[in-house]
Amino acid sequence: MTTRIKILTCLLITIIYTSCKLQKGHLKILGKQDDIIATDSIKKFMKTKERPSIVLRVPNDAARATESENNNSAYSAIERELMAYNFNVKDRGLFNAVIGGAGSLNYEQLSKLTDVDLILEVVYINDRVPINTNRVFDVDGYPIASEHNFTRYGATIELKLILVKSNDFAGGFLFNYTPCKEKNNDCHCKVGYKGKKVYSDIEINFCGGDNKIKTYEFVPINELEALARRGVQQMMLEIKE
Repeated sequence: MTTRIKILTCLLITIIYTSCKLQKGHLKILGKQDDIIATDSIKKFMKTKERPSIVLRVPNDAARATESENNNSAYSAIERELMAYNFNVKDRGLFNAVIGGAGSLNYEQLSKLTDVDLILEVVYINDRVPINTNRVFDVDGYPIASEHNFTRYGATIELKLILVKSNDFAGGFLFNYTPCKEKNNDCHCKVGYKGKKVYSDIEINFCGGDNKIKTYEFVPINELEALARRGVQQMMLEIKE
């Protein structure tokens, strides 16, 4: 009987200690699905062309310095990944200078003038897509009811592929980055709790600094570059069957 009482006492102490101790839970955010369309015309073209020439066409986003810097990193990541897939990647600055000084051209004329087979157009990049969630899980992976909503930031890249000579739409690709999809060590995905009480970002901050500034408003450049590379990889799986 004494042994049993000791065991029960230890369990009770453990439960009380755990319920009083601040612990690190984690967020789980449901990710958005990518949207990928590749036409038969680009699939046929890729079978006949061993090393297609391609240029990346980008929007003018120089209005905000931070956004421009982040986007330029994504553009460079896309071009490097295209080169890894044996594309002949043309200089986009030179391409824009050529077409800018040539006046009005149709796509067939553009193909002859620039020797470009494909244009991969960046329709837009958004590296601060707000995502709200109240899905909090404890250290053992069990859900905890939370009265707080937590805002984290994801990213979206949309690309459009054009066959220049025939002026054919070749594909549309929408790729998404979602933070905190799985349990990880990123402090931005951590949430404080004691027992059944979940703390807000302002109350508990595991990233250090001002408690009022918990989350970054832009996706880190390394994550944006990884999304850009993954986008090209997914595109290649679709157009090179």
